[in-house]
Amino acid sequence: MVTTISKWGNGQAVRLSKDVMERAKWCVNDTVSVEVEGNTVVLRHIPQTKSERFDQMIKEWGGNTENLRTHEIDWGGDIGKEVVE
Repeated sequence: MVTTISKWGNGQAVRLSKDVMERAKWCVNDTVSVEVEGNTVVLRHIPQTKSERFDQMIKEWGGNTENLRTHEIDWGGDIGKEVVE
């Protein structure tokens, strides 16, 4: 899609076609992040539901265990007949 940057008040705007919105599964009033990567502007949908946020976290994680923050939890002393190895 080719479009033009237009003036909108004191800012600028880019219009997205209905087709682009449908293909991206975006709706009017959705929240997006705007990031600049080099000389490229990237729009990313900000998930709105818990399910969407979870899906996005898994996608960003990508199986990289270096980003996991784990630590051991002390549950206290043994009680009863547990087998502790």
